[in-house]
Amino acid sequence: MANLTPSFIAISETQLKAASFCNIEIPGYTFIHNPSSTNAAGVGLYIQSNISHRNDLELKVEGCESLFIEVKSQLKKACIIGVIYRHPSKKIQNFQT
Repeated sequence: MANLTPSFIAISETQLKAASFCNIEIPGYTFIHNPSSTNAAGVGLYIQSNISHRNDLELKVEGCESLFIEVKSQLKKACIIGVIYRHPSKKIQNFQT
């Protein structure tokens, strides 16, 4: 079996608040997070530390939390990586448009 390490790990339902960050580090990764305004949800991305990225992208949909990054590859083409969480109590039609 190959010993592969993922470049990105996306997580939803993080339930993290700014004051509750503890024991979330993974050696070799940078963690970025978009906390929820509720007591649940929240999204996060672990990115290999050697990967440069920008994280000023966002999806503005009511009842939806998201986090996107843009990564440039060695071929100079950009790749968008993201994680999205839709609160189950919100209308799915808003999420689909």
